[in-house]
Amino acid sequence: MNAQSFVDMCRVLRVLNAIRERHFGISLTYEQLSKLTVAVLVDRLIARAQWPLVIAVCQHLRLPPEDGVNRVLGHWACQKIEELKQNRAAGRATTDSAKLADVICRKFREFPGVSYADVAQKAAECELNELATLLLENEPQIDRQVRMLLKLDQRQKALSRATESGDALLENEPQIDRQVRMLLKLDQRQKALSRATESGDPDLIYLVILKLKQAMDKAELNLMLRKFPDAFILYTQLLREEAPNHLLALYRQEDDFCNQALYHLDSAKAAGTFDVREKQNCLAEAEKSMSAVKEECYSQVLNDSIKLLKHQAQFEEQFGQPFTELSLRSTIVWLIEHGENGPAENLRKEFRVGDKQFWWWKIEALGKGGRWQELEAFAKAKKSPIGYLPFVEICVKYKQMSEWKKYLQKMSSHEHQVMANIKTGDLTNAANIAFQNNDDHLLNRVMSHCGPQNRGLSEQILTMKQELAKKSGK
Repeated sequence: MNAQSFVDMCRVLRVLNAIRERHFGISLTYEQLSKLTVAVLVDRLIARAQWPLVIAVCQHLRLPPEDGVNRVLGHWACQKIEELKQNRAAGRATTDSAKLADVICRKFREFPGVSYADVAQKAAECELNELATLLLENEPQIDRQVRMLLKLDQRQKALSRATESGDALLENEPQIDRQVRMLLKLDQRQKALSRATESGDPDLIYLVILKLKQAMDKAELNLMLRKFPDAFILYTQLLREEAPNHLLALYRQEDDFCNQALYHLDSAKAAGTFDVREKQNCLAEAEKSMSAVKEECYSQVLNDSIKLLKHQAQFEEQFGQPFTELSLRSTIVWLIEHGENGPAENLRKEFRVGDKQFWWWKIEALGKGGRWQELEAFAKAKKSPIGYLPFVEICVKYKQMSEWKKYLQKMSSHEHQVMANIKTGDLTNAANIAFQNNDDHLLNRVMSHCGPQNRGLSEQILTMKQELAKKSGK
């Protein structure tokens, strides 16, 4: 027979005999105890407040402390706290918090490992904060002690305990915002910023940044934030709202020419319509920044913008009209529309506007200004690089139906002739031109513009398509 099994059985039988005593009156057989389990027996003894007996049972059966003696003592202390609460509520308090704390602590010292923090939590729930604070003085786990002190609003004492122990206890704090705030109080700035960044919470990151701004000089703060890209982005957004000049200084310190250029472009946009000189200065600074990173394309665009702005400023003085918010195209169109062909031609040459592009802009401007004679003269001056369909389209747009026929004869492409007739609504002539040039595709396009009122023309087009099919042998 196994000697240990014999010893364990003797221990169980002794417990069964002890609880049978008339003072306790719990008659259990071994089989009943096996089904009930020792844990349930301990719970029943706790419920009856049989503290000496239940502690003796736990010790005799050698239960683990967390399931045995320590748990029992926790329940005993909680009952004592509950009794104190009830007595005070009834006005018959027989002891004060200090005496009860002394009683509990003396008993707990006999059994190391009992959690003072759990009992302090119960005291706090019973609104016995003084008792909870006294109990926490004996809590061996500093992290639990600090958390409970914070719950009790004992911030100074919590900070003192945390400072004495270092910041290692905060590593296990589940609430990241509380951990960050405590790290800031412990002057662990970089670690606080790291934890806030890891959390991904913008509000928490902003909180840390604002605290760091108050405690650090700008150069040191900029250097630290550069190590945390997410925090640095939020920091630049904050500076953009609160201190734009500081933001520019930061970009210069980092030789960040691209962001310097963007900053100057934003400043140019914010300068407004009337502050032309400020806008020019901002664009010039942006152009310098782009040149520094050898972005020739962007640099050239900015340089052209500066030159255009200078011309527009002159036009505003000359014509008394706002130009600074206009593009190059809109500026040239306005000048031609109002008969200022010389300045428009100068802009064309200076900004190297292509012939085709300039012809489109000039046709639009002359039509918009109702300068039909100039439009006709322009069409006759030299051969159009974009054809003559745009001339017809501008006449149709401004309902000058008598003008468009002047340009039809200049069209060498039958496709353009068909499109011109479609634009003017002469679908019959458009169909005839398409048929004469054996273009089935254009006949389909004309038919797509036929409505119910053009049923007869639709039938004619179908006949034309059949004839073309016969010619092609299909």
